[in-house]
Amino acid sequence: MTEASYLGSGPGLVRHHHLKRRRPHYLHLMLICLFLSCIPLLSFSCRLVFRLADDSDRSVLVKYGCVTITRIMNNAGSAEESPGKIYHVCQRNSSHISSKHIVALSKTDYRIREVFFDAKSVRSTRLTFNDPEYVHQSIYSGGPDDGEGETGYSHNLYKLWERGIIGSGVVVAVVDDGVDRYHDDLKDNYDPVASYNFVRDTDDPNTVTEVHGTKCIGLISSVANNGICGVGAAFGAKFGAIRILSSEVAEIFDSIEAQAFRFQPNYISIYSMSWGPVDDGKKVARPHALASAALEEGARHGRNGRGSIYVWSSGNGGRNFDFCGLDGYLQRYEVFVVGSTTREGEMPSYAERCTAVIACSLSNSDGLPESKIFTTLPPSQCAKNHTGTSVSAPIVSAILALLLQVRDDLDRRDIQDLLIRTSLQIDKYPIVNSAGLKYSLNFGYGLVQADKLVEAATSNDFKPLPQLRICRTPIFEDGQHIHNGGQIHSSIYSSGCLRQPSVLDTVEVVILTLTLESTSRGGSTVSLISPDGTEVPILEPRLLDTSDEGLDAWDIKVMTYYGEKAYGLWRLKIDVSKGVNAKLVRWGLRVYGSQYSNDATHHYEAVKEIMCDDKVYERDPDIRSWCAGTYKKEVRSSDPSVDNLSFKDSKFVFGQNLMPLNVNYVGIALVSIFGIFSVIIIIYAYFRFGISRPFTSYRLIKN
Repeated sequence: MTEASYLGSGPGLVRHHHLKRRRPHYLHLMLICLFLSCIPLLSFSCRLVFRLADDSDRSVLVKYGCVTITRIMNNAGSAEESPGKIYHVCQRNSSHISSKHIVALSKTDYRIREVFFDAKSVRSTRLTFNDPEYVHQSIYSGGPDDGEGETGYSHNLYKLWERGIIGSGVVVAVVDDGVDRYHDDLKDNYDPVASYNFVRDTDDPNTVTEVHGTKCIGLISSVANNGICGVGAAFGAKFGAIRILSSEVAEIFDSIEAQAFRFQPNYISIYSMSWGPVDDGKKVARPHALASAALEEGARHGRNGRGSIYVWSSGNGGRNFDFCGLDGYLQRYEVFVVGSTTREGEMPSYAERCTAVIACSLSNSDGLPESKIFTTLPPSQCAKNHTGTSVSAPIVSAILALLLQVRDDLDRRDIQDLLIRTSLQIDKYPIVNSAGLKYSLNFGYGLVQADKLVEAATSNDFKPLPQLRICRTPIFEDGQHIHNGGQIHSSIYSSGCLRQPSVLDTVEVVILTLTLESTSRGGSTVSLISPDGTEVPILEPRLLDTSDEGLDAWDIKVMTYYGEKAYGLWRLKIDVSKGVNAKLVRWGLRVYGSQYSNDATHHYEAVKEIMCDDKVYERDPDIRSWCAGTYKKEVRSSDPSVDNLSFKDSKFVFGQNLMPLNVNYVGIALVSIFGIFSVIIIIYAYFRFGISRPFTSYRLIKN
């Protein structure tokens, strides 16, 4: 076919020309059909509310695309329906005019007095429990309690439960005297893998004769909505029971405690302890070597490297004037110590206070049976009979289980930081440290707030803490002593391990190691003052403790200085009661914290300003050479965590700040009178007998 015959002429040309032009029309038609098919998807579907001048005008709403119209009275329930008082809800599904245009058009329609969008809100189904005794568990969320009024404070657990945060996937072990594991309200949450009976050396911790462990576990893991008893604070968590206590055995082996603290460390997340040495106001006890090592190992490597969580109640010796600073288990760095408060924010008389407490939970009030805490009881019973700080460790453990459900990646230091920064301080007169944090020996950093804890942990602003560093001073000999009461002052300077691998500038926890001799151990108040000037009593008098054994290398944990500067002068002050003799033998510090600042020069200059004071460096040749820039002795200790530049401040110890010993002026007066009288007698005898006759030597006189 030639080009001429293909293109043709006359009609042929037109015919071929039209064929070429039709293809775009077909395409347009296809697009138009596709658009028309999508119009229903583009319709403006919504709900509008109209208020008409007259109810009989409701037919006008069809004009505005209303498919269904629902009549709602503004004065619902009244006998009369006044004109203009009735609303009509218009459901628009098919109109292609936007609702905003309809609102604008309706303003010109005299038959319509008002039109607005039907508001939408997000609502969740109200969480309810069919557990009959839940109404008595106002400790959880601050509801009414037996009609006796409303709780002043709460843990706000309900806010997390409504979001489905119930402890799912978390295992909490209660180290105690066993459990009634067949209890109807506990058996479904019992985890045999997390349980052991070290009393009988079996896999089964079951008991119905011991009750304490079952009470504690009920607060954590009582099953919800089974129509039995109440609910646990973390009713979605599984629990283990590690039995080491028994009424039949008065003493526990160190090795048993150690095994309990390290039982299934990568399976169990939280260990809850509501026991300790006798709270008689006289006892001083601490964990032995194996148990101490187990706690340290667990906190460092447990929970797959994130650190096992150990929660311990502060003790019930308040009525015996006990002070939890002399419970050695609570002084361990690895332990979270929790106290108790009443629902009105008061410290119960049974509770103990000390600087180891990090936070508190609600528990019962003094002398009020109705304030006792509802929980499980063997065999398969439940009752409102749990009391004391034994309530606090389970409650806080349960709250931490809720936290770990949403943030299982947190390590124990991050959890500690969150507890400190989100708890609600309820003490009216807290100690405010230089970092602006409020601390109380009664309540730590305050009442644990479950909702705030989770909110902070899941916030975009949350940042994990820097690497943990530990800076130690040597244990310095002192030797000051006091007679019949008075004060002893001493101080240690720390550079914060400047220019060492363990250098730090910010405090998390301080542990002071003290050796103190005393004729009455409970007769002294020991205070520590930080480089930033925050003073806190780390030991308080115990009226019943008259032992003359003193304290030997006793560790005292201090949570008060969180966020403060780590380097500078740490001052120790000991107030000795009248009638008591005391001797400060030696002391030293361990500071746990972090290096937040990258400005090493600032740290160096701050240290140099203190160390190179004339009154300081003149007394120490090593410090003098360091200040002169000729210091060559880089290591005083083989331990890299020991501060090579720390020293006991001799100017403070032996200078003007040392308080003089108390003087017995009556004794001195009596001795003086006796001395004067003796001199008078001697003088009288000399003149009376020495002058009237010759002075003769005594010798044998021969006839």
